[in-house]
Amino acid sequence: CLALLGAALSRNAANRDFICYWSSARLLRAHANPYGTQAILGLENAAGGSYSEPFIMRNPPWALFLIAPLGYFSAPVAGFLWLVTLIGSALMSIRLLRSGPEKPPLVVYLFAPILGCAMAGQTSIFLLLGIALFFRCQERWPFWAGVALVLPAMKPHLFLLLWPVLLVHSWRTKQFRVLAGLAVALGAAIGVALLFDPQVETHYLAAMRAEHIEGQYLPNIPCSLRALV
Repeated sequence: CLALLGAALSRNAANRDFICYWSSARLLRAHANPYGTQAILGLENAAGGSYSEPFIMRNPPWALFLIAPLGYFSAPVAGFLWLVTLIGSALMSIRLLRSGPEKPPLVVYLFAPILGCAMAGQTSIFLLLGIALFFRCQERWPFWAGVALVLPAMKPHLFLLLWPVLLVHSWRTKQFRVLAGLAVALGAAIGVALLFDPQVETHYLAAMRAEHIEGQYLPNIPCSLRALV
């Protein structure tokens, strides 16, 4: 079933969120600007999209290490591999988070946000995997628990409450191995991005300023409240 689903979605790879990761990965492979608007627009439309404006990856540079392998495949092949990886990450997260020896109920595997993220090719499933690994490792292997937090750091704004609590907890317990693991992982991830594009931080900031996200409507509660006021 997963193979059939992946094959079906790979034919429509250019019209899913996945395409922004693939186009950035292609530019990254060529040691070009992975946030370059015109180059991204050309790649996305050449892959079968019909975009009038570029669909840019908004994740920070330390997320590029995760999408970099996509640049070595065509869009349909990369879309299939990406979907299989997302589904595998979701299954692993469920296994890590379950409590007790009993198997999780089927409804867990059919949780709508997981299915939605998988079909759109969104990276949010990797955030779930990072949190699951953090909970599993924090007591026995705190350093590796910190390393796992590099995945949630791909969308740091979704975890605004986590970072200050983590700092306070580390300070109170005088245990800084989690923070050390996170620092090492972030440093390595940024190093990979700089290896492909030495000006990646400048390119990212310029692209985000040009996006004007504050003027766009996104289907979530904060944007809805902002529109009302």
